[in-house]
Amino acid sequence: MPIFLANPFLWFSLVALVPIALHLLHRHRPTPMKFAAVRFLREALAQSRRARRVTQAITLLLRVLLVLLLALAFARPMVRFSHFLPGNQRTLMIVLDATASMQAQEGGVTLFDSARQWAMELLDGLEEGDRCALLAPGLAEPQVIFPPVSDLGAVRNALLGLNAGYATAGLAASLEAVFLLTDTLRGAEIHLFSDFQKSAWSAEDAKRILARVQKDGMALFWNRLARRTKADAGILTADFRPAVLQGDSGTTLRLAACREEAYGGAPSVRVEGEGTELTQGVPEFTSDAAGELSLPIKPSGDAPQFCGVVSLPGDAYPLNDRRWFSLPRVQGVPVLVVNGTAERDGFFLARALQPGGRGVAAVRPEIIDWSGFLSADATAYPLVFLCNPPAWNEAVTARLRRLLATGCTIGIFPGDAGGFTMESLHQLEPLRGLNVTPVIYPEAKPVILQPGSRQETLVRRLENILPQPWRFTTRRMLELRMSPEVSAALLESGEGGAFALSVPAENGRILLFGAGANRDWGDWPVSPLFLIVVQELAREVGAQGGALETVCGESVRLPWAGEELNVSGQMTSPDSEVRQVTLARQRIGEPMSIADLALPGLYSLEAAGRQIRFAVNLPRGECELNYLSREELVSSLPGVPVAYSEDASALRHQLENLRLGSPLWPVLLVLALLLVAAEVLFANWRSVRQEHASTPDSSREGRSR
Repeated sequence: MPIFLANPFLWFSLVALVPIALHLLHRHRPTPMKFAAVRFLREALAQSRRARRVTQAITLLLRVLLVLLLALAFARPMVRFSHFLPGNQRTLMIVLDATASMQAQEGGVTLFDSARQWAMELLDGLEEGDRCALLAPGLAEPQVIFPPVSDLGAVRNALLGLNAGYATAGLAASLEAVFLLTDTLRGAEIHLFSDFQKSAWSAEDAKRILARVQKDGMALFWNRLARRTKADAGILTADFRPAVLQGDSGTTLRLAACREEAYGGAPSVRVEGEGTELTQGVPEFTSDAAGELSLPIKPSGDAPQFCGVVSLPGDAYPLNDRRWFSLPRVQGVPVLVVNGTAERDGFFLARALQPGGRGVAAVRPEIIDWSGFLSADATAYPLVFLCNPPAWNEAVTARLRRLLATGCTIGIFPGDAGGFTMESLHQLEPLRGLNVTPVIYPEAKPVILQPGSRQETLVRRLENILPQPWRFTTRRMLELRMSPEVSAALLESGEGGAFALSVPAENGRILLFGAGANRDWGDWPVSPLFLIVVQELAREVGAQGGALETVCGESVRLPWAGEELNVSGQMTSPDSEVRQVTLARQRIGEPMSIADLALPGLYSLEAAGRQIRFAVNLPRGECELNYLSREELVSSLPGVPVAYSEDASALRHQLENLRLGSPLWPVLLVLALLLVAAEVLFANWRSVRQEHASTPDSSREGRSR
């Protein structure tokens, strides 16, 4: 449907009446003549009259069309196609990408600041009565102003007060969530200002908004903030292995880095801990974009957590140049050794944990008897060994369940006291599928053990530390059999059963061994394998939990001993802001969690007499600047008209085309020129024919001769 920007010029079309009037006034009437051969003359006149009428009609039509085309062209017609914006009140939804990557700089100005200025120009083009909404995906509260309001001043003030966040967000998913909240967006303009980072855009989410956009006749505007100078290097991941410091042991930093094509050379990595530089290194880039680095770290001090930062030299995107870390330091893994009937039941176990009285892996064993175990609170021990336990009742079962609920690892060694029986063990639900078969030899016999499930970390470490064969001498042992779906064999005996089983239970696990921790059955407690198994098990339990780290926008999980489900405390954020927080968990034994962590950096928490420091970093998707192309963006919504622009002038042009239509007058001017040329050619052709027709045949014959 065409519209005209200069309607008065349509009156110029009346000039087309002039050639029509001239044609009517100058119609040629034949003059009567007396002649003898009237019949032949009448036939010639009729033939000439018909030819003249046809040529005059064509000439008249060309001249009338020429005048009409010129009149229409000067009226500046615009053609609206199937999808256009209504010319009355406008409803805008400004979606301003506030994810971390929008803080990348272009010419000393962040992309977010450029997007905000661009959106402000769009807002200034609205008139009284228009409505506008403002969304900022990437912030904790993305719906800044919603639903759309007519108070454009409030929208302008909110836009000026916005700043980019540090998290990631699904842009298409955010639009889908908004569509579910309201039905007042029919015919609305959706303006998305973003750098279109790949981590924030999902083609599947984009396709889900297709039906709603088509149904409500919305217009989509992809306004892309493009970086033209690409010279960035960043840290993708900085992992420490192990992520828990045991005693004065060290760790190894494994770093993955990225860089853009325009970045010259490889960036230098600097590692600082507790304000002191620890080491430096340069990643080795195996490809143009990805590099790796491994550095040994020797932490100092005795704080509960060893905190610091891994950094690169500053560039146009400073957020991915830093990676904070907080490694828990375990001064001593508390291990409880419970004697079943006599002190010698756990004697060799305690010596394996502290050979020669010196702690291995910073282990702090405590030995108690069975009655002390039944009366004491053992929830502070992540590792508990029951050596030759007596038969137990429901009260003991309840105590073991409580320990497992706190995440405890319980190791059970058999003996002659009668507690390591299927009747007792089946009282624990995870062990109800256990089958125990006693094996008694006439005399002491060597037994060779083999590695069990290599998915278990303990098994892999045993293979690396102690060369095979693994053997000891015994007179008695137990073969343990259980479904592999609910258990894992740590050690297997040559008889076909398992000698050591690991069974997950509640938040912890149960370890079952096929021989006692004393020498009543054989030499298992004095074998090298027993020593390594006990020590590596203590190391493994002490290293549980990993680094105290999370990413912006997510919650952090902090290990917490005790039975509290909710704890109040005081948290200091990286910008020195202090606020009251509540730690919460669903069950005893689970970590405590804290949400609403918006800033990257090191946080400090004080709660229930404890001080915990933890690190918050950027999500990995926001560390690597990887953008979608125009073709990828447009193809993500097939069949939906999308206006794509990279600057404000392109957006204004897109709006003009969608609100007014596409200009038709250039086409009309071209057609007018073609008509002029056609009229001239036709007139020349007609003159040649008339001259040819008026020349006598004798003259033509003479010229031919």
